[in-house]
Amino acid sequence: MSTPSSTSSFVTGPFLNGVEAATYCGYSHDRFRQLAAEYQIPLYGPLKDRFCQIDLNTWMQSPNCFKSKGSINFQNVEPMEGDMSVHQRSNGSFEVKYRDELNCQKSENFGKGSDAERKAHAYDIYIKEMKKKGAVHRSVESDGQVRFDDIFRRYLEKKADDYINSNKYDELADDGDFVVDVKAESNGLVQKNCVGQNAYYPEWLQSLVHIYEKYLKKPLNAKPAAALDRTYLVNLIAREYRAKKKLSVSSKKRYLSYLKIVFNHGVKIGLIDRNPLADWSKGKEAARQATLTVEELKRIQDHAAPHISWAIEVAYNLGVRTGKSELLALKWEHVLWDSLEIRVYAPKTDTYRLVPVEPSFLQKLKEKYQEEPSEYIVEYRNKPMKRITKGFRNACIRAGITRNVVPYEIRHLSATRMLNEGADLACVSEVLGHATTAQTLKNYYHANKAGMRRAVSLLPSLG
Repeated sequence: MSTPSSTSSFVTGPFLNGVEAATYCGYSHDRFRQLAAEYQIPLYGPLKDRFCQIDLNTWMQSPNCFKSKGSINFQNVEPMEGDMSVHQRSNGSFEVKYRDELNCQKSENFGKGSDAERKAHAYDIYIKEMKKKGAVHRSVESDGQVRFDDIFRRYLEKKADDYINSNKYDELADDGDFVVDVKAESNGLVQKNCVGQNAYYPEWLQSLVHIYEKYLKKPLNAKPAAALDRTYLVNLIAREYRAKKKLSVSSKKRYLSYLKIVFNHGVKIGLIDRNPLADWSKGKEAARQATLTVEELKRIQDHAAPHISWAIEVAYNLGVRTGKSELLALKWEHVLWDSLEIRVYAPKTDTYRLVPVEPSFLQKLKEKYQEEPSEYIVEYRNKPMKRITKGFRNACIRAGITRNVVPYEIRHLSATRMLNEGADLACVSEVLGHATTAQTLKNYYHANKAGMRRAVSLLPSLG
């Protein structure tokens, strides 16, 4: 690998912001510095001050060269005459058009202005370099036919772009406490990670990636995507996955619906002509009956490990979703101590909502913060948690509750108790982060005998 003879002179070519180079490879600032030194990649300026520059041509020759576009900040890239891959649209924005190895046309838009033009030309250089290395959207099979893996990777790229444009991304970027990495793993799938943050993709998509890699990748790519049909896919889910792991009927239907979504994306971007699951429907699933009571939740909390007990306390008082998207993503900086509120991010709607906090629970929050001032409100040994399912289930067993109770029922209990105690439907819907009150009514409002009797008593007498 050729390197500059001196760090005082740049190699001719475009330069990449050092923080964003670290972003590409998914490393912390310090780790990136270590790797740069190890591979003799010159850094110009302090990395943490975001002034560090890396010569693109030198970086491209390193073992940690670019894996995907990500969030680029190229500098010193002059527009090249006669470069027909860069276009200026009628609205003045610049875009790069190119074809991948499947001969499918793709484009990337960089906005308006001179900086956008420089970025567009720099990205065009990057794409051409990647094509020389054979690294632009390589297919699972080398026969040139589209495979499911190609469609799935494009869908993950779309979800990655969706996240980059989300409010959560903007908040973390402003805080400076995260690194986005769009990494091409050995399987070729785009993965995203965040320092101190567990969720980039929705949990259902993370689950699908897992079972795809573990169980479905080989059979789904055994034939071209155009040759896959409904019968093959339905039998595949029933046979390949169920044989290796117990799968309920409802889970099987959900995974087929996930595949249907991916195939729809393939049709939308022109990779395939038809969705083999277009006429498949999972039908109506029976609603899960949540039967957890306040008394039972207190027993579970009494028998839970301290960190699980605290997670139950927070989940019940805030009515948040009990996974890593809401409960386990809460940070102390989200607590608005003066206004008695907590900011909660809702991935489903890409919005933040303000959840009021009762004074008694706010006092518990203050005591917990003084006791363990870590970054996350719910944590274990000063590290963020991925899930509370196992700890919650063990607490249920110790509490003598043998039926299958899941953490989701904490949120259900919180919502139903608020509604049954006469709370305004619209207010409860806001607390839960629902887009409409109809969703709240459908999932959480259940008539009870006391409420029915009270309703009947309101009728005026005819006599």
